[in-house]
Amino acid sequence: MKKISLLFLCLILIIPLSACGGRIPSAKSAQSMSKSFFKSYGKKYKTSLFGQNKIQKLEINRVEELSRFLAAIDAVVNFDNGHAARVLLTAKKTPPLGWDIQSWEMLELR
Repeated sequence: MKKISLLFLCLILIIPLSACGGRIPSAKSAQSMSKSFFKSYGKKYKTSLFGQNKIQKLEINRVEELSRFLAAIDAVVNFDNGHAARVLLTAKKTPPLGWDIQSWEMLELR
């Protein structure tokens, strides 16, 4: 009886831990993560492009795995003044907290 209950307990703990989340963030989570990152970046750096203009829309072009727990997010940020910026973000997965933006760079400004 103890072996069965121990096996059942192991299955309950192991299956949810191995099933939660994929190797890369979904497009929806990448979009919300990127939008909140640039919103806080604009508050911190008020003279930057993100601080002077509000983000109207953020579109994710692709999410690509660089290595385990590291992903590249290619996105286009549309501002309310009509300009758009293509950015490349690097996100890292920290297991208890989820995905976090580590670095970013602006590829082009339109």
